[in-house]
Amino acid sequence: MKTCPVCDTSFPNHQTACPTDGAMLIESRDLEPGFVVRNKYRIVRVLGRGGMGTVYLAEHILLGRKRALKFMSAELSQDARFLKRFRLEALATIELHHQNIVGVVDLDQAEDGSPFIAMEYVDGQSLREALADAPFPVEQALSIARGVGLGLIMAHSRNIIHRDIKPENILLAQEAGKPEVPKILDFGIAAMRQSATAISRTRGVLLTPEYAAPEQWKGMPAEELDGRVDIYALGGVLHEMLTGSTSLQAHNTEGWMYQHLQVPPEAPSRLRPELAGWNGLDELVLRMLEKDREHRTASAEEFVRELDAVRSGKPISAARAKTVLEPVAPLPPVLIQPEERVIPQATAPAAPQPGPIVHSMSRSVTQFVIAATVILAIGIGAGWLLFHERRTQVPGSPTSESSKAPANTGAQPTTPPVAADSGNDDARKGMELYDAKRYDEAFPLVKRAAESGHARSQSALGWMYDNGKGVAQDYTQAVYWFRKAADQGDAHGESNLGVMYENGQAVKQDYAQAVSWYRKAADQGAAYAEAHLGSMYQHGRGVAQDYGQAVSWYRKSADQGDAGGEGDLGYMYEWGRGVAQDYEQALKWYRAAAEGGDASAMNNIGYMYEHGEGVKKDYAQALNWYRQAAEHGDDTAMNNLGWMYQNGEGVAKDVDQAVSWYRKAAALGNESAKKNLQRLGK
Repeated sequence: MKTCPVCDTSFPNHQTACPTDGAMLIESRDLEPGFVVRNKYRIVRVLGRGGMGTVYLAEHILLGRKRALKFMSAELSQDARFLKRFRLEALATIELHHQNIVGVVDLDQAEDGSPFIAMEYVDGQSLREALADAPFPVEQALSIARGVGLGLIMAHSRNIIHRDIKPENILLAQEAGKPEVPKILDFGIAAMRQSATAISRTRGVLLTPEYAAPEQWKGMPAEELDGRVDIYALGGVLHEMLTGSTSLQAHNTEGWMYQHLQVPPEAPSRLRPELAGWNGLDELVLRMLEKDREHRTASAEEFVRELDAVRSGKPISAARAKTVLEPVAPLPPVLIQPEERVIPQATAPAAPQPGPIVHSMSRSVTQFVIAATVILAIGIGAGWLLFHERRTQVPGSPTSESSKAPANTGAQPTTPPVAADSGNDDARKGMELYDAKRYDEAFPLVKRAAESGHARSQSALGWMYDNGKGVAQDYTQAVYWFRKAADQGDAHGESNLGVMYENGQAVKQDYAQAVSWYRKAADQGAAYAEAHLGSMYQHGRGVAQDYGQAVSWYRKSADQGDAGGEGDLGYMYEWGRGVAQDYEQALKWYRAAAEGGDASAMNNIGYMYEHGEGVKKDYAQALNWYRQAAEHGDDTAMNNLGWMYQNGEGVAKDVDQAVSWYRKAAALGNESAKKNLQRLGK
């Protein structure tokens, strides 16, 4: 069977081109139900086919979890241009952990070398299927569009553009008794279509005709496209949900191009008169569909603000004037269950380092360099390192709150995404090397860009001095460059400068200064700064201790999908600090954080299973979670694993194994592990 990469229509193998749009067909291959991929995933059935390949429902054999496996087509797997773009897009998108984005949990090769992606399996229909019942009730349409908007806010904040928002790429997750949750599918995959062999031999760049923005039809280079492409497409999707009809009408590619470039869309209320009763709704949709992107809704944040104004009956103009997105009640989190293989094993430092305790994760290189690079990036969270305060465990038994990992202090960016100045070659080239972790080569270029006044390069240079990457570690230089970036309003510089003041690195420890810098970064929506600020309120550092404020900041961070904020929020729910104690909520947020690579959250889930907090006591699950956290270098989990082996909880009693784990934890400075070794006479 062959598939058209433009219209996704299936054709017999003897056909070579699509009769509708002239695109060259791509051969599809099928894996039989029951086939086991990499001794890990058992194929259940085909979920769908498209020009990029085939998607299967599979079951993780060890965990019994459902996954959606997207296999790249055989032709694409042999295309060097595609593989290069595949690597670049994957490196850019692995940080997208958000309740309104379908999560990627694994990337690997099948036995024949074919690359595949394992994704969260969403139990629900696509928006395309749901549109069979369009038009939707207005509140339902606005709720779905709002969820997509929230996902785009998170992606666009990392300079990641989808470029193919359409009903087929929006799934509606269903959970009994709860509202449907829209989840954007295929971030990064859609963008790769532009560099793939799947490009039409007669039509040029592949587009989804109903929703592609005018600048895409004009052939604007991919690097010049911005988030307004997604806003335009979402406007078309919202129009269709409200009216049951696409915003424009055509019958062939040339017709669609003319419509998008020349013909203004109909106001939704012209097609569905009852919509006129919704003040500002026509204005909202038509502004999203402006052909000149300079006149279009400027950002996903602005779209959500204007949509909220429409829902509340307020003037859109007032919402547009705001500069900060108002906090809203979060949607119920849709969680991805963790996989044993997703997170690479940590390489633990020989001794605690000054300041934050940093977990640097790595993975050995596989034969398939692209898959290895992406898995590495998933493991390290695109260069965002987690660091945690350490508590002292009650000697001899991890049975109290102090045996658990504490709330996180947030995530410090290590390789912050940099919007390099297109006119600054040093910044552009330096940051490319920096993002690739080729620090020795990056340093001179980044330094020159920083000296020329490029704020993000200044922040990156500060981090390199802070962590001794590409240059000898020098906290004084780190503070100098963080301050340079912060003085220009760069959120990464502001947050990192807060870290330096919080930890007293090359500056006098000053919690008030730390709070001030964290707040500046948090005011720009920096999730990691929000988590730090929550920690300051939780522990009363530089501000009066206020658990309510801590919860508020953690929630802001968590709502952006930041693993540190999610773990912190779980901690507050578990211990009833600033919120009513709620083990179910704690477990949900811990799971979300664990899926983002947060080792302390993994440890805390293990603790909940060990002690039956909100779940049935299950030593096997506790061991599993402790082991995952330990493999990430979490010393508290190592100590807890030692305790399990020492006492035969969920595993055969093995003092040698216990001693081994205690020693690993002790080497990282864990005082409880040292005491447990003393009790064993080791």
